[in-house]
Amino acid sequence: MKKFKLYVTIFLLLCTLTCTVFAIAACNTTTGSQKETSATNETTAADETSGTTAECLHEVTEWIVDTNATCSEEGTKHKECSQCKASLETAVISKTAHTEEIVSGKAATCSENGLTEGKKCSVCNEILVEQTEIATISHTEEIIEGISATCTQTGLTSGKKCSVCKTVLIEQQEIAMLEHNESDWIIDKIAEVGVEGSKHTECLGCKEVIQTKSIPAVTEDHVHEGSEWIVVTPSTCSQAGVKDFICDCGLTMHTEEISTIAHTEEIVSGKAATCTSTGLTDGKKCSVCNKTLVSQTVIAKAAHTEITVLGVSATCTQSGLTDGKKCTVCSAVTVAQMAVPPTGHRFSSGTCIGCGINEPYGVWIVDGQGNPMKDIIVKITKNGEQIKMFPYNGEFLSLDVEQDTYGIVLDLSQLNETYVYDESLCVITPDSKTATIRLFKQPTPTEEPLFVGSPISADYPAYRIEDGAYMASLTPNDYTFFIFSPSIAATYTITYECTSDLAISYHGGTFFVQGSDLTDASSDISRYENGISINVYSSNIGGEYVIAVRSASATSCVINIKNAGDPGTRIEDTPWIPYLEDEEMVEEQLNISVEGEYTPIDLTDLSITAVYNESDGYYHLGSEDGAIVFIDLTSHTPYVSSIQTICGYQRMGAYIYDVNGNIVEKRSYNELFIQYGMPDSADAPVDQPIRIPLTAKLAEAIQSFGGKNGWWTPDSDANIFTPALLGAPYNQEYAWLLFCGYYS
Repeated sequence: MKKFKLYVTIFLLLCTLTCTVFAIAACNTTTGSQKETSATNETTAADETSGTTAECLHEVTEWIVDTNATCSEEGTKHKECSQCKASLETAVISKTAHTEEIVSGKAATCSENGLTEGKKCSVCNEILVEQTEIATISHTEEIIEGISATCTQTGLTSGKKCSVCKTVLIEQQEIAMLEHNESDWIIDKIAEVGVEGSKHTECLGCKEVIQTKSIPAVTEDHVHEGSEWIVVTPSTCSQAGVKDFICDCGLTMHTEEISTIAHTEEIVSGKAATCTSTGLTDGKKCSVCNKTLVSQTVIAKAAHTEITVLGVSATCTQSGLTDGKKCTVCSAVTVAQMAVPPTGHRFSSGTCIGCGINEPYGVWIVDGQGNPMKDIIVKITKNGEQIKMFPYNGEFLSLDVEQDTYGIVLDLSQLNETYVYDESLCVITPDSKTATIRLFKQPTPTEEPLFVGSPISADYPAYRIEDGAYMASLTPNDYTFFIFSPSIAATYTITYECTSDLAISYHGGTFFVQGSDLTDASSDISRYENGISINVYSSNIGGEYVIAVRSASATSCVINIKNAGDPGTRIEDTPWIPYLEDEEMVEEQLNISVEGEYTPIDLTDLSITAVYNESDGYYHLGSEDGAIVFIDLTSHTPYVSSIQTICGYQRMGAYIYDVNGNIVEKRSYNELFIQYGMPDSADAPVDQPIRIPLTAKLAEAIQSFGGKNGWWTPDSDANIFTPALLGAPYNQEYAWLLFCGYYS
């Protein structure tokens, strides 16, 4: 037992010794490792201190905008490493375009100057287009009617004022009160045997009694004898007067009529024509009876005073406007401003050089002429599956999508018309991030074929077109006909877009379509770049123009019809102004009673002359006191059919020009002759011919029409006065009296 305990004790001592040895060894191993790690850390720290770390492989970012560019200052941008953030490249961003804003002008008036429209930048307020001053315009004169002076009150002369600003241009002057206009003696009571009579005078205007006087009584042997004329009713310019031959006792012996007196002429002031209303020439009337002595004639409207309405430059995302024109007086638009589509972003290195934004995915949708469209749904597809949908309302549609390839599908069901477009353009890719899609109208087929005459002589299908751009199908080596019906007066350009050679030509109207090209033969149609230009005037509205397109190989093309502005005014489009006599004058002339035999004027009498008498308004033979010249409106003269026949076949008229050669009006004389009751048929009976005194207006009508037709121009082939017809030489100066005669 003791021996066993000894063995156990020895075993425990050996175990203890073994553990101690392993512990020491372990301690020595840990210490060594710690020393090794410490040494490595010291080396790394030393490397960093000495700048010998490993080099970064930079990953370059896209441009990062530091400062956005404005229209007044450049911006800045840089590229950096996405790992270490080191700045690798810097650049300047160009200034953006100014944001144009119209500075409204104002029309000049007769009281203050005007201003043209200008432009400024709405961001930095820099003036882009200076405004210029427009001088004041002339006053629009208006007559201030005068007041005649009488024997009981003062009067006023006529004056003038401006009807716009009310400035008095000619002051009215006071007219002194008139003296009483004393009458002849007026018998109140005739003297009798043993009884006095009485008489008085009075003012013819206010009837105030001026004098009274008694008439001595007469004796039983008194014999009535006239002693003086007394005016009972003074004559006027419109009514004959009456006078009595009076005995000393006041008894009226007999009565006579007093002839009318001459009219008292007064100027009836005209008015200047403006661009909104016609004017009137000065006329004359009698200030006593108001009868018109010289009729006023209409002055045609004046031309507009044009000023340029400055357009607005299109930007990357906003539409612009072309320059236009308007009248500074009435503000009427004479040249309409046309929409200019946005320019679209112009990217360089991923940044728009116009506005500085980074390139997005996006879509433009415009009509065939580049004008923004609206009310369209845009669907975005990827691998044939729709992933997004957007409304399009006329502006650049920016698509928030990742880098990839996408398709575009348009829903046009909200539009009023049917449009077509090139679906091959409806794709956006990382290399081409924006798409511009043009929508084209489709021409409407006609219900009936169009017959085309020589040298074709065949029926063709045709299509109706209006303003706008159309995608049209073509038949190679043959004509495709289009019918253009303009709705407003304008100059229209009809051009084409085609990858092959193409020609556009004009072939007349639908009532007579010609197979040959008539473009060069028409005065209002001309060649225009890759098409033709047509002037459509107001008188042409409702007409139809047949246009043909022909190509050797093309199967389709774009036909573009565009309103290019006002075509102006032609003389033939201006209205005819009726030239008429005063109605009272006509009635007076038709009631003239004449005696004697009517003798047509013999134009072979070389001594014949006609003189105008301003007092009665008629022409007289030889002198102002000669026989009145009458014009025969219904019977036949020895020389030519009457004016009645002429009016039955064509309009008698004349163009009236001002001193500068500008047309004032187109004067129609037909109404002048019809006013006298002239029958409208050459076969009308002439049992009671209408013969009236020859007035200045009737003479002007005959001379204007005869001069136009060469009747009394010796060198004209149209001259009707020939020796074979007349049998003798004629008085060339007075040949226009061929319709006239006189009563002997």
